[in-house]
Amino acid sequence: MKNHVKYFLPFALILTLSSCTSYRYLKLDTPDISLKRENGFADIADSLQVTYQFYGNYGPLHLTISNRMNKSLQLDLGRSSLVVNDKAISLYSGAIEVNSINRGIVTVNTNIPQQVLFIPAHTYIDLVPIHLTDQFFDSIPDEKFVKEPYFNYDSVIQERIKIAKFNQVESPLVFKTYLTFSIPDSAQKEFVQEHHFYITEIVKAPIRPSEFRYMQSPNGDKFYVSRTRGTGVGLGLLVATAVIASSAQHGNGNH
Repeated sequence: MKNHVKYFLPFALILTLSSCTSYRYLKLDTPDISLKRENGFADIADSLQVTYQFYGNYGPLHLTISNRMNKSLQLDLGRSSLVVNDKAISLYSGAIEVNSINRGIVTVNTNIPQQVLFIPAHTYIDLVPIHLTDQFFDSIPDEKFVKEPYFNYDSVIQERIKIAKFNQVESPLVFKTYLTFSIPDSAQKEFVQEHHFYITEIVKAPIRPSEFRYMQSPNGDKFYVSRTRGTGVGLGLLVATAVIASSAQHGNGNH
């Protein structure tokens, strides 16, 4: 029996350690004057509104494209990219799940190859074509992080969190989106919008995202990365996914 206990305790300890998940919390900013900060970032014009939200694990690039014109619009994912350190990653994944929303009725079609997305007049689409990163940013030196006292929700216990802040030049992740649009049967066949972002803050905290007030609404400018002990270091890979929702009736395009 003693032998069983001897082997069981180390094994139980290994299981406990391997199931321990750590988090890094990241906040984004933009140098673009055109982008308004409204629970995320929004570029609002008379004809088109592009809204970004990043909340979630690994930074899902959640785009809402609102066509405010009286004519249809197209977004070409095959000619649109996420650009990180001058490397362009296509926003087209090859197979997209489409959720069509029309007066509250939702129909789902999966695995439909759809490189060019059609946006009728005064409607919008939601899509998550890619995630930003799974990097844990371990290379940032400890002295960059400053300890700050933090009270989480109504807790009387002061949490100790560490925060590192960056400007655009020293940021560990700088990227931009390159979106290619076209207007069918128009003299202006094509136009491009670019938006720039960078990590401005990284937070180390021993708190899960669902329990961390820092990550609650408004949180469109924040995301987190997780790592479970024993799974290795993140490779910084950009994970391509896509979920699209289109609405046939959309009032003013504000999201």
